[in-house]
Amino acid sequence: MDFKKSDISPEQLPDAYQIDYLNTLAEQIQSNENLTKFELYEKLELLLVERTKSTDEENRKINPKKVIENRFILAQFYFDSRRYKKAHDIFDAIKSSYYPAMFQLGIILYDDLLDRDQDENNSNSLHNSQIDFETAFKHPNRDKWSRGFEYMLQIANLSIDEKNKKLIHQAQFNVGKGYFLGFGCKQSDRKAEEYWLKSADNGSEYGNVTAMTYLAFIYSRKGEPEFFDLNKTYFWHNEACGNGSLESQGALGAMYYYGIGCKKNIEAAYECLTNSSERGNVFSMGLLCDYYYRNKFYVKATELSKKVSGLNDVDKISRETNCLRDFICKGIGLACFTLARCYDMGKGIEKDSDQAHYLYKRSFHFDPDLCQLYQNQSTFELI
Repeated sequence: MDFKKSDISPEQLPDAYQIDYLNTLAEQIQSNENLTKFELYEKLELLLVERTKSTDEENRKINPKKVIENRFILAQFYFDSRRYKKAHDIFDAIKSSYYPAMFQLGIILYDDLLDRDQDENNSNSLHNSQIDFETAFKHPNRDKWSRGFEYMLQIANLSIDEKNKKLIHQAQFNVGKGYFLGFGCKQSDRKAEEYWLKSADNGSEYGNVTAMTYLAFIYSRKGEPEFFDLNKTYFWHNEACGNGSLESQGALGAMYYYGIGCKKNIEAAYECLTNSSERGNVFSMGLLCDYYYRNKFYVKATELSKKVSGLNDVDKISRETNCLRDFICKGIGLACFTLARCYDMGKGIEKDSDQAHYLYKRSFHFDPDLCQLYQNQSTFELI
């Protein structure tokens, strides 16, 4: 599977480093219910700026840690308000004294957030979603990516203790992402594997769940014989699923459903697919449509297929579920094909050849390979 730079979302700052800021925000929201969002943010900015100035004057020598923490809270406010230039300047000033600030600085630089702050509505600007591996070497932001990557690398290589464990594992995932995609550093699957293994922390409760999922993907690529290992794919999807990964729960259901990397187990597949579908996994919904059809639950197949085949905004679904867009497209494509089959054969719904034709074409649009595979199975009456 090929990835663009934007296909893999970065891991964000752990919530533990935002508690003071979030508490301050919550207090202001509760005490200013009648203010508009703009007025509230304006008042909150004044409050945080004043508190930062006051702390600087009172504690510069007595309690320098408090000074740094309040500056960080102000910068985080600017970051969440998408005023990335102001956030960048404060994070940059305190990065050597406070690793969470260095982490956020890395995010701003690596994800081109300064460009979005300065020219967010310029349709001619080249954002991440348009960048591929070839473009990266000529892109004007490559120096920013390199600096952002280096900041993440510094954090990723820190000695782990209980206080900073989560932050380091998040940074290790982002470093692995950089190596895997080859943005901000020389591309290296081996280095990506190394840092994702560190981030996953042997599948422990402290490990990064997204790293576990991507380790499963990196071992599932048939075109990379050096890494291809379905036993490892199954292991890491199982670990990630156990730690709450929606993506891996759907992938694990698919492995059980088709008997890939494990013994075929329809009961286990059904459990994984139904649970992950309820949580919003579109790929799982598509597989459930197929399951219902093959098991002659035509009404259920039709009802679910109608719901899934009508989905369109793949990028929005990907952002909301943190699932890869390729698998979302597969889910929609499979639902379209299933519904087309129902219309074609008049099963679970009144026969309609025109609607079937439209849905076959729509299935091909979302995933040509999967559509062809299922068309071949239909031809040989395997469905």
